[in-house]
Amino acid sequence: MAVRFASLSPIILVSTCLLIQLNYQYGHLGTPQMVVLDSPTAEPWRGVKSPSIGADNLPAGCFPSDTHKQLYNRSLPVFRTEEELMTNRPRNFHRMLGFDDDGMVSKGSLGGIVDLSNAYVLSENQISFNCDMVYVPHGCKADDISDKEVFSLLASPVGYVNNISFSPLRVEKLDTVIVIAQFWGFGYYHALIEDLPRLALVLDILEADPEAVILSYPQSLMFPTSRPWLLNRLLDIGNDRKWVPFDDHKVYFAKKLIIPTATRCGHGQPMALRLIRDKITANTPIVLNETLERFWLQYPGTRSGQRTIIIVQKRSTRFLLNHDDLLDALRTAFANFCTVIEFLGTESMENYIVMHHQAKVIVGPHGAGLSNILFAQPNAALVEIHPKVGNSLNGQVNECHQSTARSLGLESRMLVQESGESYPSSFEVDVQSVIATVRELLQTLRSSKP
Repeated sequence: MAVRFASLSPIILVSTCLLIQLNYQYGHLGTPQMVVLDSPTAEPWRGVKSPSIGADNLPAGCFPSDTHKQLYNRSLPVFRTEEELMTNRPRNFHRMLGFDDDGMVSKGSLGGIVDLSNAYVLSENQISFNCDMVYVPHGCKADDISDKEVFSLLASPVGYVNNISFSPLRVEKLDTVIVIAQFWGFGYYHALIEDLPRLALVLDILEADPEAVILSYPQSLMFPTSRPWLLNRLLDIGNDRKWVPFDDHKVYFAKKLIIPTATRCGHGQPMALRLIRDKITANTPIVLNETLERFWLQYPGTRSGQRTIIIVQKRSTRFLLNHDDLLDALRTAFANFCTVIEFLGTESMENYIVMHHQAKVIVGPHGAGLSNILFAQPNAALVEIHPKVGNSLNGQVNECHQSTARSLGLESRMLVQESGESYPSSFEVDVQSVIATVRELLQTLRSSKP
């Protein structure tokens, strides 16, 4: 397979700029097998004419003095796929079999960990680089940033210049950093389904190093302040684990930068999703015991399983115009054996985790709230109500939540409505079709019980 690079010119290296000679110090990473290839005898990118970054664009920290910088005559390769890293920087990429992105292997999206020393990370694309290489992770819009644009971001002395003010940005210096921030990670869906599951690839590293910090967008996973504590306990990654809020307008320097491979846009990695789901669902009754007890007290019969829980999500935008009719119809149709609960999205994190953990069927219009199926147990089901016009290319239906449900092994149905001809607008749902679908799913779940 041909490998494309923005590559290096021949070098005369007089400086002591770091040449990465890493040995992976954490050992075996859980069940998935880690593969590290031997270093090749020749680097295939040599002699390829393509954009490159020179010494003037490297951060001052790469050089012990200005004299060394002036003598530095090396340009850096830009790597965009893990296959490129395996070929040209095998010591910097540690493959983990089982974490490949199933739909993108042909494009080089191999599961594993990118490991850099004395490295910087910056911009909403989380571009990572040191004195040896530049790495552009996958994720939404990753293909939209050209090599030329990458180079324009890497400006001396701190590695990034604000495109508005053209002033150097602040640098935050850290020791060991695990990056899970990904493009659009400030949005709830992207944070929960694309970013958070990447921790599954580094659970052994987190266990071995209690001081390693997690670099994540703050809006969705870190505020209010109870969330890091809650996620730490649910994931067994140390009660005092520090989460650092990722800011597009800062530069982060890490003595050791660890990047679990990112996913393609709108698609969480299946094994990672399942591992994180299993951790959360197993620990919810322990970590959120008091919240769970209050939930059972509020909804009698649910503790013993005598009554099945159906969650109906209500959105504040792109909502169902006849939401109340749907809620009443579900409560009437399944009054004998189900408790139908309305989820507003304003509940505390503790409460909405417990609600979805206890739900048998989750019903709601297409939107970020459906990402909470990550907290549901494996024997749950999803009914997604989608408007006629979606937010995918050319108004097509967006199947991101269906993809998540399949990855988690959940029963799932999507009901595309005749209403909602412009996006993003509210729309009406065919109530009886939802009733019939929920009834069919409940029957399917009952018959599949061991």
